[in-house]
Amino acid sequence: MTLDKINKDWTKLGEKDPLWAVLVDPSKRNGGWDPDEFLATGQREVDVALARLDQFGGTPVTRETALDFGCGAGRLSQALAKHYEKVIGIDISAPMLATARRLDRTGGRCVFVHNTRPELATIPDASVDLVFTSLVLQHVPPDLAETYLREFGRVIRPGGALVALMPAATRATIKGLVFRYAPHQVVALLQKRVLGYPAPMRMTTIPTDQMRAILAGAGLVVLGAAEETGYGDHWHFIRYYAVRPGIPTQETAGETRPFREQSAQATQATQATPKQVAPQQPTLDREEVARKDLGRVVPRPAESAGSGPEPPVAAGPEDAKPGNAG
Repeated sequence: MTLDKINKDWTKLGEKDPLWAVLVDPSKRNGGWDPDEFLATGQREVDVALARLDQFGGTPVTRETALDFGCGAGRLSQALAKHYEKVIGIDISAPMLATARRLDRTGGRCVFVHNTRPELATIPDASVDLVFTSLVLQHVPPDLAETYLREFGRVIRPGGALVALMPAATRATIKGLVFRYAPHQVVALLQKRVLGYPAPMRMTTIPTDQMRAILAGAGLVVLGAAEETGYGDHWHFIRYYAVRPGIPTQETAGETRPFREQSAQATQATQATPKQVAPQQPTLDREEVARKDLGRVVPRPAESAGSGPEPPVAAGPEDAKPGNAG
């Protein structure tokens, strides 16, 4: 599949039903998503992920600019704007970006950029503090996903971080096995003819060891990787947390970081859960991290009673579970 074909498919999805294409839920077809409900799912996802990044000792020392790669309708961009002064949302689909601008409630702190190239040429080297991407890279071929991951390493400042969600493999379900063994053209036909998708949504995987190697090649150090179970029954989704070393420890510079209070509150909310991400591990010294890759797959913490349900996100063909396909 070429980048031009991906552009055409997601342009059509953005024209026909943008919010449903971002969060595939059988009950939300044909404009069924309430915008407030839609944006709230993004806020929950971002708050939990950034709290976990903080637990791994990876919160950037400065929080000026975040990049939301594959921003779609801005679901995560607006959530990131509560943690960062400026958010750049970048996407291949012009209609998706038009929807993101229409829904934007940040007073202009989110800037939405159209990109149809296999790189991020509009983003300067070492210019962003955080790259956040969720349920995006699986929609492009693995070689192109690797190219974008290396670009993330280029644009992240020393001391900055990456939070990236990517499926490592399909599960042994009927749907998972279809995606594993059937040609993409067959899956695309089923999605359009049987499920009624306006355009097909490609799904690919990258094994965990390969992802770690790619991130290392991009100059990033993996602090941790958590399996995410809220994205459907047919995929092994892993969220990776990585940093670009090169600055003092997080705590010595923490008092000067903007939005520190929001991060502390999000961390406390996650720590209140009965199952911790990692057993009482201290904040990691960046120099120590630079010497040793501490990445490991850990189970996702259980949700606290007051945190609300997990975002209705899964990937692949539509089923009884709501899910994200874009």
